[in-house]
Amino acid sequence: MNRSENDKPHFGPEETEELAVLERKKLRAQKDRVKKGYLDNITLKNMDRMLEKEIELAQDTKNLEILMEMQTSEEAAKRLLKAQNKKKLAKTWQEQIEVKRLQQQYEKIFN
Repeated sequence: MNRSENDKPHFGPEETEELAVLERKKLRAQKDRVKKGYLDNITLKNMDRMLEKEIELAQDTKNLEILMEMQTSEEAAKRLLKAQNKKKLAKTWQEQIEVKRLQQQYEKIFN
């Protein structure tokens, strides 16, 4: 089919302006989508960083709690050992006093 000159669509200034407006709207929408994508990525990265910091803080807190428990246990063990040593020393001291007392009694009897 051959089209004649009269059958060709007419692109007048109004239609060209409408196409230009539509093209600008498409470009603006595309730029807005790209911008939104970048902003969403930035937001996600910031949220990831915040989450990592919270996790690190929680781990640090847990490690400190464990360290405090260990220190408390070590201090309790030291106190127990010190008390046991005091008991041993007291027992040894009492045994030495008893030996000395027996020696004095022996000397009184035999001297």
